[in-house]
Amino acid sequence: PQSSGRALRGYLLGPRIGGSAHSVVHRATQPSVDRQVAVKIIRGPRATDPDFVRRFPAQATTVARLAHPHIVPLYDYWRDAEQAYVVMRWIEGGNLTDALAEHPLTLADVADVVAQVADALDFAHSRGVIHRNVKPSNVLLDGDGNAYLTDFGIATHAWGGGHNARSLDTDAFTAPELHRGDAGPAADVFSLGGLVSLMLAQGPRPPSTSGQHEPTRDGRGLTAHVRTGDPQLDVALHGLVARATASDPSDRHPSA
Repeated sequence: PQSSGRALRGYLLGPRIGGSAHSVVHRATQPSVDRQVAVKIIRGPRATDPDFVRRFPAQATTVARLAHPHIVPLYDYWRDAEQAYVVMRWIEGGNLTDALAEHPLTLADVADVVAQVADALDFAHSRGVIHRNVKPSNVLLDGDGNAYLTDFGIATHAWGGGHNARSLDTDAFTAPELHRGDAGPAADVFSLGGLVSLMLAQGPRPPSTSGQHEPTRDGRGLTAHVRTGDPQLDVALHGLVARATASDPSDRHPSA
């Protein structure tokens, strides 16, 4: 893998800022236009999987065309024999997981984040793109509290087939139908409901360990542990989350 300080096709890699089993993300500089960017390097078996290799250019092009105020723009992408690369806008403020670890959000903050992420999802869905991986670490926040949806790395056209369950994160934000290879806008609605449930739960959280960031499920859907001081509002918000995260996609909200 490329190391910090290394020149990479017009970019100068800085420190590692994140990653997963299949990728690593570096903060980087693009000297030609003097701007900060984030470079995601997809590596290992995933990067050389024939299905991924075949889909990657079309998916990257599709994401690059998603011009929306609350979708992190994709500036550049390419592949070599062993790895694939995507270059995105650098967002200064970290992600929602980090923000929730520091302090609970106010109801006004939750409303702002939900409205912005929902609008981004609605825009993507209107163009036939399903995100499939909406979770707190994929919601970035700037210094002014604005939210940006990132990492459409496993996004797919709604009409274009899907990936199997082994490519998905198996956490509480993943709609059950995704494990059957069935992706539609309702899957992202489910994940958005999970985000709402998480943000409404009061109290600071440590960095993600032992599933502490995962919402819990009751007989209808994910449970929103809400304590606003207004019993009617608590019941309404619980119902909203339960509908968004219903097991049957047809029982969820019709759009993000």
